[in-house]
Amino acid sequence: MVLAIKGKIKHLVKIVHIAKIWIKELNRRIEMIYTYVIPIAVDSRGSGDMQKVIGLAISLLIAASIMPVTLSNLAHVNTTDWDPTAKTLWPLLSIFGVLAIVLIFMRYVTKK
Repeated sequence: MVLAIKGKIKHLVKIVHIAKIWIKELNRRIEMIYTYVIPIAVDSRGSGDMQKVIGLAISLLIAASIMPVTLSNLAHVNTTDWDPTAKTLWPLLSIFGVLAIVLIFMRYVTKK
């Protein structure tokens, strides 16, 4: 009877050992699958990269909703009584405005 119990314990130890190996392999495969997803979703280093990505996305969304209205209003300004120099520079204002907004958002998102 002692030999039978000893044999069952050895068999149980083998099963536990195989289960440990299987769990390690499963963890390895899960890590391989989510290698590119986990660093984006969870910022474990504490550097705030995810906050920067979310800030940039929200900023660009707000800018995308505001910019068309702003540019159309700038395009329909009556410049008939203006100086020739001001008339020449007026179309460039919208380009500089877009550039300034992009630079402001990039500075806001990338500041440390």
